[in-house]
Amino acid sequence: MKTETRHADASTAFDCTVCGARLDADHVDVAADGSHCTFCGATQGDTGPSDDGVSLDVGDALHDARVHRGETLEQAAHFTRIQIPYLRALEHDDASMFDPFPGITYARYFLRDYAEHLGIDPTPLVRRFDSEVTAPPVLPTLAPARTRRPRPGRWAMGGVVVLIVLLAASAAWSRGYLRDPVAQGPPSVAPSAGAPSAVVPASPSDQGPPPPRRIVAVMRTEDRPSWVQVTVNGAVVREQTVPAGTTLRFKATRTFEIRLGDAGAVVLTIDGKRVPTGSSGAVADLSFALRNGRVVRL
Repeated sequence: MKTETRHADASTAFDCTVCGARLDADHVDVAADGSHCTFCGATQGDTGPSDDGVSLDVGDALHDARVHRGETLEQAAHFTRIQIPYLRALEHDDASMFDPFPGITYARYFLRDYAEHLGIDPTPLVRRFDSEVTAPPVLPTLAPARTRRPRPGRWAMGGVVVLIVLLAASAAWSRGYLRDPVAQGPPSVAPSAGAPSAVVPASPSDQGPPPPRRIVAVMRTEDRPSWVQVTVNGAVVREQTVPAGTTLRFKATRTFEIRLGDAGAVVLTIDGKRVPTGSSGAVADLSFALRNGRVVRL
């Protein structure tokens, strides 16, 4: 007996619970046993973005960039170290996931890191986020002021103590205890050549920038594509032919390695400094490591 399959009439899009693909009315099949993803065939439950919360209007940009890179939500969570529910909330424009404050503050950092991982400019997305969501300020709780009844006896005792201190200071001054020791003492002796001089601590601006704690690599293909293989901390995270005009960003805490199929087609920067890649059509292998707070080329 043939089962009749028809497309769903759902007007909202959501992610497949198995493969993470974006599902809408054209990519969901409804059969007798329920709704199915047209990509992997998995049965879908009552899944969809929530209408509660504030619309951030950035989810489509994040989702499209992730699909274009060929990543699932599990892979994106592994690379960014951001939990899947938070990535799904960002792609669904659901800010209620991050309530209450200070969750909104963390969502802003998650949005920037996720956008940088996907290779898109996070500035307009964060600006849109800030215009839609306002985090309430946290005000310290002040205890009510405690009022005390004045006690006449304390004022009188305080006056007596002040008078005794003034008399003692006057007597010490008359005996020379409080006079300027520089004016009365022997003339100062200049330090000899061998005497150690005073060490003036350097200001924070004289100490230079703090050492880097991670390797930030940005690669960009210019006018033609190039095959690349990227290894971060010993694990291969990308191996594909990158189209022309594409920018990819990677972060490593120990080592970063990249193999280029066409070295002349790629512009590579490590921690903001451009690194020579090689001539046009040449295969290049570049390796970097973080040692003693410095990025060194291997």
